[in-house]
Formats: sequence, structure tokens, C-alpha cells
Amino acid sequence: MPTAGWARYGGEEFVLAVFDQPSETLDELAEAIRQAVQELRIDHAFSPVADKVTVSIGIYSAAISNGIQLSYFIGQADEALYEAKRSGRDTFIKREELSESLA
Repeated sequence: MPTAGWARYGGEEFVLAVFDQPSETLDELAEAIRQAVQELRIDHAFSPVADKVTVSIGIYSAAISNGIQLSYFIGQADEALYEAKRSGRDTFIKREELSESLA
């Protein structure tokens, strides 16, 4: 497993930080997490979206550079998460910074 760590970030949100991995690996990891939750087949009787619990995932991929605050990275991932929720849930959305110059 790559260098990683996870933590609860809110009532129903979690942060998984993965370092030194190519963007494609993040896609594979997100899809594996989504499928693992789907395979649990946990009933979700009051959901307007699905009768089983699903997971929406926001990914932010960028090179870490000096001066960039963790809150910026989390904010970008959070925006991707809400984009995944707006697009129908049970999916993942990834945002990437293709250069090392970050706002």
C-alpha cells in the first residue's frame, strides 16, 4: 500500500490521503472502494437515490509544493465530492492540477 492515511472529516465524510501515486492509481482505488461498499449491500430504506448504501468520492490529485496549505487540497477534493453527489452519486469525480503551480 502506498503512503496513506485516513480520518473522519464530518458526519458522513472521510478523508483518505494517498501520496506518491500516479493519478490512474487513484482512479482504481476509488473504484475499488465504491465497489466494496456496493458489495456490502447495506439497506438504505429512506434514500431517494438507491435502496442500498452507496458512496460518492471526490479526488484531488496534485504535486505538493511549498506554500500550499492542506485546506486547499481538502477544499478541492470536497468540491469534487459534491460534484459527484450532484451527478447522481455512487461514483467518483477527480480534479487534477497538471502543473506544479497551484493557487
